[in-house]
Amino acid sequence: MSKSKILSILSRYRKMIQSADRLKRVQEIARFTAMEMENGASFDTDMQLLIIHDPVVTLVHSDQRIWLAVGEINGIRYNSQSLQRVGHSLLGESALKVSIQVLGLRPATSDDDPEKVHDWRTYTMPCESLTIPAWFIEPLDPEVHTGPKPFYLFKTPFLIAQTSLLIQRL
Repeated sequence: MSKSKILSILSRYRKMIQSADRLKRVQEIARFTAMEMENGASFDTDMQLLIIHDPVVTLVHSDQRIWLAVGEINGIRYNSQSLQRVGHSLLGESALKVSIQVLGLRPATSDDDPEKVHDWRTYTMPCESLTIPAWFIEPLDPEVHTGPKPFYLFKTPFLIAQTSLLIQRL
């Protein structure tokens, strides 16, 4: 019996092809294997992690003014390597860049915050992502309103404190 006939019999009942290479397919080795990090570097050993979709604030300079921008992380790159998470201790590294989607801020209504504790809420805006060095951001842990369209709730003194913290870093 020929080799091709044996391979076709062995792989007849497989539902998913994992590799185009026959030797790998017979050995059931995946087509794409996850690459190991070079020299064992780990970016998420910190207890506090910055993860994709985490809320952050940064400063934006426009019209001769400095504005506070609230956003969500939608990309993390360290030395051109894409990451899903990174420790807060690496935020000061010059090689770490983050991409954020800017969110809009508007006054919170009683429908948004029934307890009327928070002054501001976020909303999604159609705009491009900003790619900036990570030392220009400050991670947040805001109140989250869950529902059909989730959003973050903020108090004015908290936003002022975040602005002051970021200005001091400049």
